Amino acid sequence: MAVAFDAVQSTSGLTVSSLTWSHTCTGSNLVLIVDVITGNAATSASSVKYNNVSMTSIGKQLTDNQAGGGFVEKYYLINPSTGANNVVVTFSVAQDALIGGSMSFTGASQNSSDYTTVAAFGSSTTSSVVVTAPASTSMVTAATCCGSPVNSSANTQRWLISASSSYGAGCGAGSTAAGTGSNVTMSFTVTNDWWGILASEIKQASAGGSPSVPIYSVSQYGSFH
Repeated sequence: MAVAFDAVQSTSGLTVSSLTWSHTCTGSNLVLIVDVITGNAATSASSVKYNNVSMTSIGKQLTDNQAGGGFVEKYYLINPSTGANNVVVTFSVAQDALIGGSMSFTGASQNSSDYTTVAAFGSSTTSSVVVTAPASTSMVTAATCCGSPVNSSANTQRWLISASSSYGAGCGAGSTAAGTGSNVTMSFTVTNDWWGILASEIKQASAGGSPSVPIYSVSQYGSFH
C-alpha cells in the first residue's frame, strides 16, 4: 500500500517557551512528522514529544546558514499512538515567535534508517529544495521558515502561519507532494528575505511491515523469570 496523508495540525505563539496542540493519528504503519520553526537560531528545542514519547530530530536548517537567523527543524516518530494526543514542544528559554506543525502518514516505513532530510537556504522570493527521485509509492513532506511572511506553496499546502509581521523570522509553512519516481521540487513563495527549507521522503512500509520495538538485554534488567 502506498503512503497516504493522514492528518495535519499547527499552532503558534509569541514570547513563549513551549507549544502544545492535539494531533489525531489514525490507520496503520503510521509515522508522525513535526516541524518546529523559530526566529531565534541560538537555541534548539529541549524536547519534542507526542503522547509523552520523545521524537527524534532528523534535520535543522538556519535561514541564513548562520547563528543570526531563525531555523526550521524536523522531527519524526514511528508508530505513534492512534487517537487524539498532544504534541508538546519545549524550549529552555522563551522564543520571540514559535511555530509548530504536525503531519501524520499511513502506510509509511517503520524503519528508522529510512528517515532523512535534504536542506537548502537562501535569500529570494522562492524557498525550494529538490528531493531526488522519490518512489511513486512515497510521499514528500517539506517545511520552510522565512524572515518575512510565507505566501503559498507550489505543492499541496498543509499549513501556513504568517498572519503577522510580529512573527519576524518565525514565519513558516508545511506542504506535501506525491512521489513520481523522478525528482520532486518542494517550494514556497515567500516575501523577499532569508529562508531555510527541509524536505523528507516518506517511504512505503515493507510488505507485512510492523512497528519498530525496543530490544532489551538481560544485562540491563537482570534475569527474566
